[in-house]
Amino acid sequence: MTTATTKYTFTIGAGQNWRQQVVGRFWRILACSGPVRVQNETDNLDQCIVGDGKEKTPFGFLSVTDQSGASNTVTLVISDEAFLNAPVTNTVITATKNPQVSSLSHSAPGVATSSGQLIAANAARQYLMVQNQHPTATIWLRNGVTAAVGTVPCIKVGPGGFWEWDAIGVTNAWQVIGDAANALVTVVEG
Repeated sequence: MTTATTKYTFTIGAGQNWRQQVVGRFWRILACSGPVRVQNETDNLDQCIVGDGKEKTPFGFLSVTDQSGASNTVTLVISDEAFLNAPVTNTVITATKNPQVSSLSHSAPGVATSSGQLIAANAARQYLMVQNQHPTATIWLRNGVTAAVGTVPCIKVGPGGFWEWDAIGVTNAWQVIGDAANALVTVVEG
């Protein structure tokens, strides 16, 4: 049996975010210049440092945000199987979320079979989540320009699915199109 293990090294600015669509069950920080927040679909772990990680927690993306207040070079390993090295002892993981926005707004715009603006540009926006509420229709999102059904680089959101973003580009206007008329979506921003 082959184990898929990938090591990522990246540098993020003070308070900045790195996000990677990656599937795995295990992750561990091998090196970092200071503490970071690590998020995925089920976890939001603050003040993570070298040796911190999670095991047996399936995820489809990892988001790493600097919490040191300075440029931060991070190396982490992601795997679909347990790591062969011994775990680091005396590791503390605190799972508290620091609020990044003061309030969230909700809307429920309809989606047509022609591209239209889903949400206007907002320089203060730090977070955006779009959930497809339609039971059978698929929607496609695009940052700032016309969206088209089934095309790249549009973001595909299937029936009942959702997409969220808290990084570069979240302040831009977003366009949407559906493959069925009157697809309903829920939009949360803040």
